[in-house]
Amino acid sequence: MQRLDVDDLQIIGREQTTAIFWKATELYNNPGDAIGTLSFDAAAGPLATLAQYRKAGYTAGSVFESLEPGQVVQLMEGYFVLDDEDFPLS
Repeated sequence: MQRLDVDDLQIIGREQTTAIFWKATELYNNPGDAIGTLSFDAAAGPLATLAQYRKAGYTAGSVFESLEPGQVVQLMEGYFVLDDEDFPLS
């Protein structure tokens, strides 16, 4: 995963990016909303962090089915270009 700088983002354009959000699981004991899933739905919660993206596991129906290497995603820390290593193994 490579972070994009402002100049790269101006060339690519924000409309070509995919925002990834963090949907915390509604559990009684989920301190800091540490347990959850990645989502494309802005209503799910805040933008996912880089750490949440990296910890997320591939499951059927997860956002990883819609993402591919070379795609630009928006996370809380900024914009990133995905590469093969950014996809968890199933």
